[in-house]
Amino acid sequence: MRAGSDNHPYHDVLFYSPLQHLFFIGPIISFYVESQLNPSFNFTKRHWLHLLAGGLLLLYSVVIFVTDKILLHQYYFLENGESPDFALWYQSAGFLSMSLYFFISIRYFRLYQKLMLQVVSYAGELLFKWVRNFLYAFPGMLLLRLIFHAGSYTPVFQNMRYMGPWWEYFSFAIIF
Repeated sequence: MRAGSDNHPYHDVLFYSPLQHLFFIGPIISFYVESQLNPSFNFTKRHWLHLLAGGLLLLYSVVIFVTDKILLHQYYFLENGESPDFALWYQSAGFLSMSLYFFISIRYFRLYQKLMLQVVSYAGELLFKWVRNFLYAFPGMLLLRLIFHAGSYTPVFQNMRYMGPWWEYFSFAIIF
């Protein structure tokens, strides 16, 4: 869909709004896992650094909206008609970010398991099986993301660039 080719009032809101917060998903999951397994976890200034990439992307979205819609009154940054959410660099970097934070989370969980087995006799009750299940499902979500994104660049699915992600989101929701 070409930028400006749709005259619905919500088009620009959706077009300029980042709907895939790929740089926030990994750190937030990692913080959540750590906060569940470590009762003394406190969100500190150091943790804000993990959210910097996502924050910069939000700022970038505001800059391109202000430039295109308020200053220039035309599509400049998004003149190619492609939503920034579907840009290859963003999808690739977001996938790497989520993968990195998955490995950080699984490492933290395994360290927690090892510690609990050494410290208490009722470790089975403290092993947070639901966290384990979620962390084992997360690579499935990443794999689905990779498959759907790679598929969007094949000739068969090229025309599904905007409709195709629905299936990815649906699959993501089922696994989640």
